[in-house]
Amino acid sequence: LGTGLAHVTGDYIQSDTGTLSVVLGSTTNFGRLEIEGSATLSGHFRQVTGGSNTPTDRYQFMTFAGGRTGFFTTQDLILYAIDETDPNDLELFFVGL
Repeated sequence: LGTGLAHVTGDYIQSDTGTLSVVLGSTTNFGRLEIEGSATLSGHFRQVTGGSNTPTDRYQFMTFAGGRTGFFTTQDLILYAIDETDPNDLELFFVGL
C-alpha cells in the first residue's frame, strides 16, 4: 500500500499467508486502508520506510466501520509499534531509537 488512500467497499480479509505493507512518507503522506465493512486480520504486516521519527508521530493506517477480528501474526516494524486500542482503527506510533 503506497502513500494515499485505498478504499474497500465490503469486508477485508487477510489470510495467514497475506502481507500488508504500508509506506510512511510523512504524517500527511502515508498509506491508508479505509474499510467500510469489517477487517479480519492474520498474516504479516510490514512498515516501509521510517516516517519523520518524532515522539508525537501517529499514522492511522487502517480504519474499519464493522469492527476487527484477529491481528497480524508477525510484524516488521522500524522504530514504530501498532496501537490497536481503538475498536475502529489501527495506528502506528513512534517508540524511539
